[in-house]
Amino acid sequence: MINKIRLQPCPGSFRDPSNQVYILKDRVLRKIIEKDKKKYLDFFNSNFYKKISERIVYTEIDNSISNKYILQNNNDLFFSHEKINFISYPFEWPFFLYKKAAIFHLELLIDCLENNYILSDSSPYNIQFNKGLEPKFIDFGSFIPYELNSPWLGYKQFCEQFLSPLLIENYSKLNFQKLIRNNLEGIDLISTSKILPKKTFLNYKIFANIHFHSYLINKIDSKSDQKNKNLKFKKENIISLLKSLKDLISSLKSFKKSYWGGYKSEDSYSNEGQSEKENILANYIQNSKPNNILDLGCNNGKFSEIALKNGANFVVGTDNDFGSLEKSCLLAQQKNLNFLPLYMDLTEPTPNIGFQNLERESFLKRSEIFDGLIAFALIHHLCLSKNIPLKKVILFILSLANSGIIEFVPIEDPQCNNLMFNKKVKHEDYNLENFELILKNNTKTFKKLELPNSLRVLYIYEI
Repeated sequence: MINKIRLQPCPGSFRDPSNQVYILKDRVLRKIIEKDKKKYLDFFNSNFYKKISERIVYTEIDNSISNKYILQNNNDLFFSHEKINFISYPFEWPFFLYKKAAIFHLELLIDCLENNYILSDSSPYNIQFNKGLEPKFIDFGSFIPYELNSPWLGYKQFCEQFLSPLLIENYSKLNFQKLIRNNLEGIDLISTSKILPKKTFLNYKIFANIHFHSYLINKIDSKSDQKNKNLKFKKENIISLLKSLKDLISSLKSFKKSYWGGYKSEDSYSNEGQSEKENILANYIQNSKPNNILDLGCNNGKFSEIALKNGANFVVGTDNDFGSLEKSCLLAQQKNLNFLPLYMDLTEPTPNIGFQNLERESFLKRSEIFDGLIAFALIHHLCLSKNIPLKKVILFILSLANSGIIEFVPIEDPQCNNLMFNKKVKHEDYNLENFELILKNNTKTFKKLELPNSLRVLYIYEI
């Protein structure tokens, strides 16, 4: 006799009780309640679904659930989805990825309308990047039949969660990631209209979708008799609006330049030292054989690429320099790398957020997939720029993966001198002897590898 267990819904899956999600070890389940069963079966078996299935996370019907789990209703329908390797959030995406996701959403919605379907909302959280920078739509439950003359209900949401952040970075040179991190609903249109420069009023597409749109929202409140539920919207007009938004977003650019744009590696390495650093990394990957790598301070993605070429399957890179992240994204796109560059300030990594702090998992929780780590030219920034004690920095890094390679940059290095300019803190704990003592007390083994003609040293550790 099989002892059945009860399915536990994902903590963040509560906003649509008719379409709940359950996270298993190797897959994701989606429950469709009995009354909606026919609607989603019709969609799943449609020619349209077959046409767009490559843009949706791999999905199949699962009829085995009732054999293993206690169900509230055995007539409910279950779909099984491929589990995305690493879930990222829109506020962690560089401009490149945010723009890519917005265009992907619009193109999918256009195809939906042309085939008499529509998406029930416009949340960027419905999109994930899989196998590198390939966008996948993960909310299968968002596909619903289009009703004749009905409006695009996700219009305001799209403008606040997709369009506003991209426009603000393009025109106001502000980092939208910091604006939306603590607001899962995006940037409200009234605020966006105030943030954008006056010249955007002369751009018809921005004026219509942001400025005039925000004016209407401000004017028509919930008690206004100006609301008309009997308004009809031609599908052709909605498609035209979607194409117009796609053209607008396609024209937007990030003008962020890397803070380290003028940095030259030869300031701290000889050509021989740089080459040896790359060889050491390649050997670490080949010998330790990590599958999922976390590259802290990934810069332009060069070392992530080396890790992938030497046997790693997947790399997530983090950096807080937006210009460098744009270069990383271009590298991943051009070379089709299974590499996902994300914005992350390691002094305040993404916490649990959302209702009851349960809707979105912290970066540390999501990082449990990593079995290898790269931390090149990183710890001196955290210690010397952010005044974090060396021991705390090393213990934090070691907590992220059971093996890895860390670079120690001594206080005599020119880059350290730059970081300590005009700083009064002496950082007496920041030295090679203390660094090695921390490694000795908190790892199973570590190996020291000096770089030729350089003061910098690499350490390969195992826990």
